[in-house]
Amino acid sequence: MGRGRWLCPLVAGFLTAGLWLPLATEARAQEPLVEGRLFSEWQQDLRDLSPSVRQQAVRALGRFGPPAL
Repeated sequence: MGRGRWLCPLVAGFLTAGLWLPLATEARAQEPLVEGRLFSEWQQDLRDLSPSVRQQAVRALGRFGPPAL
């Protein structure tokens, strides 16, 4: 009986997480790519220590157009 108390919330959590996973994957699939990378990936490069990596990210983000603003 003790195991059932934590098992139900655990199973419910896995099911809930599983239901949201396809939605997140679908949203990422619709996100445009520049040079094979997502907007969010280029955005992370803006924090890189290397000036050349940051410069490349700025150029790539500019190619996304108005959403980059």
